[in-house]
Amino acid sequence: MTEPIPDPARIELLNPDSFPSYQIRNRRELLHLMNSMVAKRALVTAYIDGGPFSFVTALLAVTVDGDSIILDASPDEKLNDRATQAEELLCTTRLDGVRVQFSTGTPDRFPHDGYSALRCPFPELAIRLQRREYYRLPVPMSNPVSCTILITDEDGSKRPVEARVVDISAGGIGITVPTGTMDMKVGMDFPECHLAIPESGMLQVGLRIRNYFVTTNRSGIEVARVGCEFVKLPNKAMTQIQRYIFRVERERKSLETNP
Repeated sequence: MTEPIPDPARIELLNPDSFPSYQIRNRRELLHLMNSMVAKRALVTAYIDGGPFSFVTALLAVTVDGDSIILDASPDEKLNDRATQAEELLCTTRLDGVRVQFSTGTPDRFPHDGYSALRCPFPELAIRLQRREYYRLPVPMSNPVSCTILITDEDGSKRPVEARVVDISAGGIGITVPTGTMDMKVGMDFPECHLAIPESGMLQVGLRIRNYFVTTNRSGIEVARVGCEFVKLPNKAMTQIQRYIFRVERERKSLETNP
């Protein structure tokens, strides 16, 4: 049997420390989450030691004692061998449209309903990116929004950092910036930021980092994907943002009905 090939479509796994508000540690909540995945037969991608090798599986059951979960084995025995020698499996899925990620320890081979499966230690932590309070609009290239963040360096000097806005809502924005251009930690505030919105001019806003992770764009450049919430957003600025969202959505729907 040939050696398995690394997954070329590997998604960026989430760093739990970057998503403190979305962590689930309560045993009862974790049991409910795992049982929901079983009931809805959610497809799970399991990354072996978080590395390039992965396989698509499903959560088949939670053991009666609640100490283990049962994952379907891969049809590729080489991947199963790698999995049983790994320190952990990092698993990601979508449940009711919400991204869920959890990790589990070293699995062992286990028969389940007459089929080969993997028995894994019950997860101690999961991340569930809950539904957002506000509708979030992916920013189209035809109607771009730009963001300038004013950074205060250690010597007290200020410098602007240009960020690309990838999505926007009345509650915040998602941006990308090249790694190394600014210090980023969950909870950090940036009170001096400017949003340039088409037909609305320049809006001064405050931003707070809620989550971030590092990814690689199509040009092969490493960038940070940062989720920010607005801090003390003035009513006038919120109105301008909502008008932009409504206008872009109206144009999108018009194109769909009149191609």
